[in-house]
Amino acid sequence: MSKLKSIENIQVIPYEGIGRIKLGLTELQIKNIIKTHYSNKKVNNDIVSAPFFEVEYNEQGEAIYIELARDDSNKDLYPTLFKGIDIFNTKAKDLIPQITKYYEYNSNDINLGYSYVFPAIDLALWRPSIFEEEDKQEDWFKGMCQESQQFEIRHMYFCFVAVAIKDYYSSAENNEDIMNLGSNKSYCELKESADHIAIKYNLQKP
Repeated sequence: MSKLKSIENIQVIPYEGIGRIKLGLTELQIKNIIKTHYSNKKVNNDIVSAPFFEVEYNEQGEAIYIELARDDSNKDLYPTLFKGIDIFNTKAKDLIPQITKYYEYNSNDINLGYSYVFPAIDLALWRPSIFEEEDKQEDWFKGMCQESQQFEIRHMYFCFVAVAIKDYYSSAENNEDIMNLGSNKSYCELKESADHIAIKYNLQKP
């Protein structure tokens, strides 16, 4: 794909929404917004995939939780910003300190490192695996093919961001479900091969 200009900045605003997708809207309203603003586009003869959202609704049919998945094919075309910080283009180890200048995360989260929940603003970030710069020197990483290495390097960044209504994460059930962020895992390429897993964890290949 040729170099394209940014199509739209997607602002992550706690208690409001992500981009044009707002908390409190109905499913029909959100579907219409996605159809109008977040469908696949053709730009300079290139097909640009649309941002992928998942939304949870309450019994009244109002959006109470909005999640956006990172898509490496369009993350530069739809910069996802929180307080001016590009969430999907900032390494996790750099992003968290920037956010904690303003808000504390739940340090008791059993999935800390994979997920970060900021209770004061009901904001959540998640990635399926943890990878740091020093991991490039590990034998399990060096033993991977280039494609698998690139897959691992992606985990230096978060894969999903979510906003929700006030006190959404005060529910024990919702806290446990944080690891279920992004039920459509294909957007984060979570289908690892058996060989890939065997190399990483020093297991005998099947």
